[in-house]
Amino acid sequence: MSKAAQTHFNAAQDVSKFPSSPRNPGRPIGPSPPPTYPASAPSPVVTALARPTLSESRHPSVTARARRAPSSSKYPPLRIDTSTREYVLDVVLPVEIKPEMVTLSTLKGDKLRIVADAWHLEKDCHFEWEIVFAPGDVDMTSIRAKFGEEGHLVVRAGRRACKV
Repeated sequence: MSKAAQTHFNAAQDVSKFPSSPRNPGRPIGPSPPPTYPASAPSPVVTALARPTLSESRHPSVTARARRAPSSSKYPPLRIDTSTREYVLDVVLPVEIKPEMVTLSTLKGDKLRIVADAWHLEKDCHFEWEIVFAPGDVDMTSIRAKFGEEGHLVVRAGRRACKV
């Protein structure tokens, strides 16, 4: 560690050495301590949106999810790796699904929806997941996706730092 980095690190550890800010009494002037991340937050809840029954829809269409979605046993598993800085969601999609056939959308309540749909196929070609994160745990604007070789989709969601 360089001398400057070590000085910054030591100063950040003991902020009581700095005088208080005139505008914010009690808040020290000088470098702020590094952000801390929650040690353990509840794991996100993943739901594979199952195939609805035909009776649930009034007018089944040609692209009805009930007809095109596979049974839950044929869904590719969505794996979640958790660290103090981010969540990494990892799924290997069928080779028929290309990058332009995948949609990610953020929803109210810290939810992320992943839809993969091979629109040119008739069956076992529509996959949908909804991931619910703990309230305020994820910076929803930091979500990034990368579509790799052979249908490997990796989604990264940065976690928010705790305010100390």
